[in-house]
This record gives sequence, C-alpha cells and structure tokens, in this order.
Amino acid sequence: MITFSNYLFVMLGSLPVWASKDVIKQHLPTAFQGRFENVRCIIDCTEIKCEKPEDLQKQSEFYSEYKSHNTFKGLIGISPNVWVTFVSSLYGGSISDRQIVEQSHFVDLLEQGDLIMADRGFDIQDLMAAKQAKLFIPPKRQSTADQFSKEDCFETMRRANVRIHVERAIRRVNGWHIFDQVLPLSMTGVVNQVWTVCCLLTNWRAPALTLCKIKVCVR
Repeated sequence: MITFSNYLFVMLGSLPVWASKDVIKQHLPTAFQGRFENVRCIIDCTEIKCEKPEDLQKQSEFYSEYKSHNTFKGLIGISPNVWVTFVSSLYGGSISDRQIVEQSHFVDLLEQGDLIMADRGFDIQDLMAAKQAKLFIPPKRQSTADQFSKEDCFETMRRANVRIHVERAIRRVNGWHIFDQVLPLSMTGVVNQVWTVCCLLTNWRAPALTLCKIKVCVR
C-alpha cells in the first residue's frame, strides 16, 4: 500500500489541478451564475483521528478541541463544479483555520478579483485583501442578543447552498474508507501521501454534481 501510495502521490502531484478563471467559468454550475460567478475556490478543513502521542508536547499539538480527540487536520479547496483544486499537507489538530491557510501557502495561488467561499471560522479577510481577493463567509451576528435581518437570513441560505459542495467533496474523500479508523502514529511518515492521493483521486470519480442530481431524481 505504501509503495503504491507514494507512486500515485508523485504521479497525481505532478498534474496541474489549480483551475484557471477561464476554465472555471466554462464549467460553472447554474447555481453559481450571477452573484457567485467569480468564485475561484471553496475551502474547508477536515480532521482525521489518530492515536494519542506519548510525548506531551505532541499531545498538545495534535489534540483537537473540535473533535475531542487527537487528529491530523488538512485544508481542501474545490472549484464550483466540485473539482479538487487544492490539497494542503496535514497538520496537528490544534492548528486554527487561519494558521493552516497561512502555512499551506494557499493565498499564493490567488489573483486579483478572486472570490473565496468559506465557513465562519475562517478569519482570513486580511489575507484575502492583501491579494486583492474577497472572502465570502456567512454573515455574523454582532452579539448573541442580535437577530439576523430577513436579508441576512436569505444571504446565509444563498451562500450555504453553494458552499455545501465542499462538504460533498470531503465526503467523497472519506468514501475511500481509509480514514474510517483511528490512524496509528506509525503512518505519520506516509499519511500526507495517502491523504493527497485520496483527495485527488476523487477527480476521476463520477462528477459530484451529477451524483447529487441522480439522488434527487430517485427520491
């Protein structure tokens, strides 16, 4: 498995998966046309459970408050048509969404006018502004006592309806079932290769948007 994973990592890693603006617009789904037609990438983080390290410092690095477990954490980015266009290395589960965006050099790929969609946890507006790009995240309430306006509610739903595609992409990565179990720390040396291969191989499966349409029709 390790030898084959390393081989696929080299082969798939040599392919240019970051899509140009022209290519994205040629394959832009209907849901993105109009307000979201300049979306370049939708990003999200996912976590993979791993064994608890014996070293206390490593425990602190790998412990995820979100999962209440030791994890590896990675960033994945997709184009609007659910093509995986960015895969970061894996980091210890304690890393924040902002830190992983910075350390993975995701922003280096951005160009002026790009729109990036993400969840509320991605506090990276300044990183986007430095590249003259814009971040689309769901609207935030100023305090717990405040209520969303009607327009804020509609805006949240509009963004959620298109941002959900990155969650579908992550489910497709997990569909290989390699990360169903807690990963042993003995895999630390090859886990990045396996993770990257699982992400990129989803681009050769049936299109995610087509699968979604089929499910709707069956129901």
